[in-house]
Amino acid sequence: MIMTEQLDTVTVTTSHVLIRQAMEDLERAIPHPQPGDKVSLVAGQWQDTFIMTARYGWLRMPH
Repeated sequence: MIMTEQLDTVTVTTSHVLIRQAMEDLERAIPHPQPGDKVSLVAGQWQDTFIMTARYGWLRMPH
């Protein structure tokens, strides 16, 4: 039997269009992330989803 876990995605909106400043806003909005946390980061004309990993921190999820 295969079980999948449904993860809720939090949306963080930032006024920054550069990824470094946008990621700083994400880290301020989610100060104590747990592995598996997903965040949709919205910044002006772009939006990406990131997942917190235990080993690498926030990683962008492919579309």
